[in-house]
Amino acid sequence: MGGVSSLESARAAVEKIQNNVAEIAARSGVGGDEGQALLKLFRSWNGEAQKVVVQISKMVDALQENVTSADRLAKENQDLTEVLNSKTSQGVFEALR
Repeated sequence: MGGVSSLESARAAVEKIQNNVAEIAARSGVGGDEGQALLKLFRSWNGEAQKVVVQISKMVDALQENVTSADRLAKENQDLTEVLNSKTSQGVFEALR
């Protein structure tokens, strides 16, 4: 599932950047108006980054659900094909009697 692993990698990268930005904001120690502006900017950016993480998670879940559904349908089709093949063979043998 290349799509899922790519999305999971993207999610991990966003989360890593979130952590890096949080560390930088914590270490900056800027006070006063600059510190408040930096904190506001970080919170805004972090909120948007979290929305991206949530959307990626939803996409991963949807892809995994699609794969599960496709696997189930493939199994059902295989079972039906086997039943039809069996009935066809049975009909051929009956016709040869």
